[in-house]
This record gives sequence, structure tokens and C-alpha cells, in this order.
Amino acid sequence: MGHVIRYFSKQDDSYVGECPLEVSLVELQKLFGEPADNPMYECYLVSDEHVSLLRKYASIHFNLDDFEYFVEYDAL
Repeated sequence: MGHVIRYFSKQDDSYVGECPLEVSLVELQKLFGEPADNPMYECYLVSDEHVSLLRKYASIHFNLDDFEYFVEYDAL
């Protein structure tokens, strides 16, 4: 249970994969400009400005040209 990065092909919107995100909720809230009372259960699009911090907490190579990445909460 926690936040993950899911990514999808820009070519056909197909699901490509996911990666666990080992980062605190507080760090995610700061990165996405969310208030402290937001548990961030929604889906957040990852842009260039987010990649440098997220690289520290995810074991994937970001390729924003070919894929769209989203930070999501995984309740399973």
C-alpha cells in the first residue's frame, strides 16, 4: 500500500508498467504543491519539473518523450 508511478505509451495510451515510489507523503505534497491535509489519493501527471526529485525515489528511467507517467495511490 502506498504511492506508485504508473506509465503509459504516448503512442496508443497502453499500460506499460509501474514502479513503487519510496517517498514520504510530505515530500510528494511539496513536489506537487498540495496542502498537508491532502492524502494524494488522486492521479498526478509527472512533468519535467517533477522528474529530478522522483528519480531519487523510483528505480525507473524516465522517458517523457515516449511515455506519460502518473503518481497514483495503490491501495492493494
